[in-house]
Amino acid sequence: MFVSLTNLVAETGYDVPGDMTLNDLLALCSAELFGTEVPPSKMATLKDGKLLANPSQTLEALGVQAGDVLLVRMLSAAPQTLQTSAPHQSQPSSSPSASIANNPRITELIKSIKVPPSKKPNLLRENARKIYQLMENPAQRAHIYFKAKPLVDQYTKDPKDFEAFVRVYEHMIQQEIEKARLMSDPASVEGQRLIQEQIQLENINYSYAQALEHTPEAYIPVHMLYIKMEINGHPVKAFVDSGKFVMVIIFCLET
Repeated sequence: MFVSLTNLVAETGYDVPGDMTLNDLLALCSAELFGTEVPPSKMATLKDGKLLANPSQTLEALGVQAGDVLLVRMLSAAPQTLQTSAPHQSQPSSSPSASIANNPRITELIKSIKVPPSKKPNLLRENARKIYQLMENPAQRAHIYFKAKPLVDQYTKDPKDFEAFVRVYEHMIQQEIEKARLMSDPASVEGQRLIQEQIQLENINYSYAQALEHTPEAYIPVHMLYIKMEINGHPVKAFVDSGKFVMVIIFCLET
């Protein structure tokens, strides 16, 4: 079964058997996710917002299925304040959300996640202007289209309206910040959905880029050349294949 793993910065995936332990999977992916070897004991793994508390168990025993996306975070040293609780604290609820909120490891995990701060308006405007200037180049505009379609749509609608372009850019940044906030919350089902959606989108973009490189004729217009001629007294239209077509064009240009 294929399982995807992410730490909200990098993603990876493996085709693994169900009897593989979570510890083995973490040891396999740590270098790709964090750029260095990290002991499994220093990582926490969540599935659908729930901590997989016993990494020595097999993936099948932990309920991991094909197509699942696991959130992996590196744990820091637990602060002493996590070991104490208020005297008047009520009894923990038996609901999953309450058990997550009262779990010290989850509390530590949530505190370790940092949501990127909002950029200052001046910096946003400066970045928007740089992208706006790149839009003048059709090749750059085509490249930006795959990453920021709303910006290209706005520029195509009115290339001279820079203020509208800035507003669209600011709205996109706000959406990304909100998405990062949701994805940084391990207890958020919506955040887990966004992570899986992002991984699927990146896989689609990769497949599209590979197809565009190796079979471009499937994505671009193809002009066909026909020539009127006569065979045995019968008028026909002969189709010229692409190789001869190129030769005809070159000959026309030379003459």
